[in-house]
Amino acid sequence: MTQTCHASRLYMPGNQIDSDEKIGSWVEIKLSDQFLDRVLELHTLVTHHQLESVTASIEASWHLESNWVVEKPASDMGLTIQVFDWGFIAECRATAGADADLGQKERHSVFQAVYLWGAVTELVADWRPTTDFPRTCFEKAGGWESDGEEAAFRHLVINDP
Repeated sequence: MTQTCHASRLYMPGNQIDSDEKIGSWVEIKLSDQFLDRVLELHTLVTHHQLESVTASIEASWHLESNWVVEKPASDMGLTIQVFDWGFIAECRATAGADADLGQKERHSVFQAVYLWGAVTELVADWRPTTDFPRTCFEKAGGWESDGEEAAFRHLVINDP
């Protein structure tokens, strides 16, 4: 009998567009072997060729503020990751619907979430999938202001309808 490897998950709060809430959008990324190998490959390109960054499409799940919807891309570049020497930025393009009653036109924006590392191995080597209970990581660029802020984000993600 073969055990299935389960990927750990990374949750990161995204930038705010309309919300008055402290955290209104976030991204979930499965830290699978395929994803981690791709990040390492992209990071190697950045450092070896002394590039500012490299962009690639990824699989991710975005939870966006109310009224915003992830755009269906014409190409594969709808959900992307931009890898730098210092970390990566996950992003998606989103649309907010028009409201004729309020005289609002359809709006477009980009939601981003940032992951900072001291070294790429802190993500790639430490977060490989495991046959044990997969781990969940809640990260915020610049760190959490308090344990309560991190706990509130965890609660928000876990209780998302």
